[in-house]
Amino acid sequence: AYLTTAQENELLGLYTFESSKLDVLGMIHPKVIDPENAFVVYGHFNNSDFNKIRDIVEANRPRRLYSLSSDGLDKAKQTLKKVVFSSSQKVVGHTIATFYQLTCAQLIELMKSMNDDDAKIELAVTAYSNLADRESWFTVYNALTFESSKTTLEKRVGIK
Repeated sequence: AYLTTAQENELLGLYTFESSKLDVLGMIHPKVIDPENAFVVYGHFNNSDFNKIRDIVEANRPRRLYSLSSDGLDKAKQTLKKVVFSSSQKVVGHTIATFYQLTCAQLIELMKSMNDDDAKIELAVTAYSNLADRESWFTVYNALTFESSKTTLEKRVGIK
């Protein structure tokens, strides 16, 4: 059977152990009909290897970029807040930024949901090439805390 990510999310919630959830994710995620919303599954994991989860999720990557609705943005922010470790937030952010064409305002909202500037920089770098309104890029720097982070972001995206 084919599933939506909402149904996949419900099924994952039935399992207690992360190893079981990871096994189930590997089995059912290829049958998800709306893979652009796959970032929500990260909220079920705390201690797992997020790179394994990303590999499963991105193997079913959509063939095109999607627009992120306000509801989708809220879900993405909630997922980023559930995933507390910076390294995990980087993985979740990567998935969101590669599946969606974000606006700068959406990118800023997502960055504000992250714990540290390193994770925020990774998200911004990944999102940069697909931004819907790159002319507003200058606003993204305000989501960073430190001047050194702003300089790093500038260098990473190749802006002089």
